[in-house]
Amino acid sequence: MFDAILMNGHLLVKALPGRITKKGERKERVVTEGAHNVPPKQFRETGETSKWDYGDPHNFKYPMGTETHVRAAVRDFSKPKNYLVYPVKERVSVWKRIRRIATKEWGMVVDRLSGPPEARKKS
Repeated sequence: MFDAILMNGHLLVKALPGRITKKGERKERVVTEGAHNVPPKQFRETGETSKWDYGDPHNFKYPMGTETHVRAAVRDFSKPKNYLVYPVKERVSVWKRIRRIATKEWGMVVDRLSGPPEARKKS
């Protein structure tokens, strides 16, 4: 069962009922419009076959298997039209994942002012 909502001019689809967390509340997975159920073919060919090879593992968006893909993920998720599709908690989660993979696995320096405003570290 799906529940469609409109957020910031973008259609979101919330999968219901979602999984139940340890505290008993339901955690709903945000599925964006046009999301993939499996990794897209062009990324499977370059080795991004697991959902954990993506910045947004639920929608198979922002592949992180090559340095070029990681740079594109940082660049694209820093644009408001891309990060405003997600609710604030999910937005911060996706950005932390992209930033962690870029810095720890690829040794990139990601500016603290990149990404969505909610996820920016205060100095």
